[in-house]
Amino acid sequence: MRYLDCFIQCRCRMLAGILALALLTLAGCGGRGPYPVEGKIVVKDDPFPIKELEGYTVMFQSQTEPVVSASGTVKADGTFQVGTNKEDDGAVVGKHRVAVMPPIPEEGQRPKKHLLERYHRFETSGLEVTVEPKKNQIILEVEAARR
Repeated sequence: MRYLDCFIQCRCRMLAGILALALLTLAGCGGRGPYPVEGKIVVKDDPFPIKELEGYTVMFQSQTEPVVSASGTVKADGTFQVGTNKEDDGAVVGKHRVAVMPPIPEEGQRPKKHLLERYHRFETSGLEVTVEPKKNQIILEVEAARR
């Protein structure tokens, strides 16, 4: 009987630990998010979005540990929403570097070049945003590639 009591107590402690870990995981690491992020891409010195960027991918990379990424697809009107765990659920709180990548061209087609190539990499884009614990509205100003 004594062995059975010890076994039950150990199981209860283990289940309590698992439950506590699950609750911490569901809490989202201290409320980091994700929080909704909607935005649009505009050309510097031009208030209108670039319509040619439809199908491009906007990628966020958090600047805090652990690094968390979010991404979304640019629509015909230049707007986008990003998602971290699922489509359009947002990004985690904090500063993010941003990259804007063209879609992969279909076989036999040339890649799209509507943006300067520096925007294709986090390290060179110069684009940064801050996501706050609320619904976020982002405007990314970019320079169009010369044609």
